[in-house]
Amino acid sequence: MPLSIWVDLIVFSRYNCTVPNGTVCNMNRDQITKETLDIICVTKLFKELDKNDVLDILSDDRVSLCSFKEGDVILHPEINEHCLVIITKGEASAVNDKGYLMRKMPEGTVFGVAGMFVKADDYVSTIKAVRDSEIVLIPESLVEECIKSNPQFAISYISFLSERIRFLNEHIRLMTSSSNTDRVLTYLLNIAGSASGEITVTSYSELAHDLNMARSSLYRSLDDLEAEGIIERNGKSIKIITNSGDYQFNRRGDQL
Repeated sequence: MPLSIWVDLIVFSRYNCTVPNGTVCNMNRDQITKETLDIICVTKLFKELDKNDVLDILSDDRVSLCSFKEGDVILHPEINEHCLVIITKGEASAVNDKGYLMRKMPEGTVFGVAGMFVKADDYVSTIKAVRDSEIVLIPESLVEECIKSNPQFAISYISFLSERIRFLNEHIRLMTSSSNTDRVLTYLLNIAGSASGEITVTSYSELAHDLNMARSSLYRSLDDLEAEGIIERNGKSIKIITNSGDYQFNRRGDQL
């Protein structure tokens, strides 16, 4: 790990939660703003829970609120992090070891679930703050307690994982397809992070280069996706239409 990461490392030694940069404080009931609570309560994991139950979880002294400046590293591949992460303010992005953008994560994004309850030694990508951001860290020990004590949370957790499996299953099918259109759709879904998101491309020439295809092939694929109602384009902005994931599965018959 680079020396600068170690110098700036903030360690929650009691709970073995670490982040490389940022300002950290524990959350208590009085410090939880209405805005933060509303954002968390509409996420897949918490929307079926009573707000008082959510408040009880967030006010646990193991939960931390971290603030990051634009460009700060939130998580790094060499950090062994077993926490549920919720972006409550701002935006982050995930990049791989080659610096390629893998996913955009706006306010309300929940991630870190795949790293829970496994013996993984590192995080799979680098997460950076795109602009000034705040995240809530819920450690694995508390998540486990919630699963055991709150049946609705357990069901929501399983449902969240099931949706991710379904989403990734479609990605695998698309990535192994010989169709340029499928490859383009896979890339867009990866960046958007869901089947209903919006991305802004730097340039279509750069996008074609990333996909290793001619610009003419890229434009044809985008035209096809737009004609089928899967995306909408406005200049360099590409919006993936809501429920496009279900549309893909129903149309192509690729169920997990």
